[in-house]
Amino acid sequence: DREIIRFGEEEAHIRMLLSKEHVRHKIDVHLKKNKSKGIAIDGIPIRKSGELFGLVHMICFSPEDLAMIKNGPGERRRFLDLELCQLDKVYLHNISNYNKIVNQRNNLLKQIGFDSALKDTLDIWDMQMVNYGRKVIETRRMFIAQLNEWLEQIRSEIPELPQSRYNRYMEEIGLQPKEARILADSFDKACLLDEGVNMQRVDAKNIANWILSDISKYLNDKNLELKDTKLTAQKLVDMIELIEKNTISGNAGKKVLVQLFETDDSVDTIVDKLGLKQASDEGAIQKLVDEVLAANPKSVADYKKGKKNAIGFLVGQCMKASKGKGNPKMINQLLSKTLDSVE
Repeated sequence: DREIIRFGEEEAHIRMLLSKEHVRHKIDVHLKKNKSKGIAIDGIPIRKSGELFGLVHMICFSPEDLAMIKNGPGERRRFLDLELCQLDKVYLHNISNYNKIVNQRNNLLKQIGFDSALKDTLDIWDMQMVNYGRKVIETRRMFIAQLNEWLEQIRSEIPELPQSRYNRYMEEIGLQPKEARILADSFDKACLLDEGVNMQRVDAKNIANWILSDISKYLNDKNLELKDTKLTAQKLVDMIELIEKNTISGNAGKKVLVQLFETDDSVDTIVDKLGLKQASDEGAIQKLVDEVLAANPKSVADYKKGKKNAIGFLVGQCMKASKGKGNPKMINQLLSKTLDSVE
């Protein structure tokens, strides 16, 4: 721990504030070169650093500690023992006794070469070594199992890296590199996309397109972040689902989206409030188509002469007549069918 002392300095201080079981503690550690370190808990000096065990759970790593990875298992056991000794006083007692017995047994083995009578006492040392060794190993195994659970939980909470998202968006959704990069580099937009895709209710590409276009434009124009708005993946998917079902048009979706950013209303509530549901009654739309064709004989004649772009004008007239509520897809289909049947 004296390696913590800055080069050229004679001492170092470590001060910690911690809370355990809702009780706050202040720890002061005073390190001096070639002298014993001084430790105080809540201003009261302690004689042994062991009194910190169970209160402070900390390991200080230095560059030399890479040996834990590069060297053999003995180095890793040393770090494991250091942490366990701070957490569990029983383990500290068991590992201390185990190491003591191992040393005494090794000394005994050396002495047996000079006094064979000592061999009869070897079994006693073996029994004690096995007893404490078993306790040490069991505690280590339980601790490692618990560590693995914690590590798995931590690993599951680590966000996916942008490069991984970038590759996934191109492979799974079929985005172009530029599109995938924009979404992958924005954590909030990536989360919105992934949450929506995971619902498996609408085309993933449609979710991405809305985020890349209208959602990004709104955020840029208002100088906002997604977290500053009321838009959620659930609401976005609800809106896209209505568009895919032809309940509302894409243009109506743009109006809905603004409300999703700014209000807590559901998609259905907004659609009803603004009167955005498309008219999809085939009989009613056919009647409207017939009226538009009767009112625009020149466009009908142009279409029959091969000017297929005339149908675009007629679609616009139908949408105008329906006050924007007509289903464009159905209007197109019925217009084409009716025009083709006109002699």
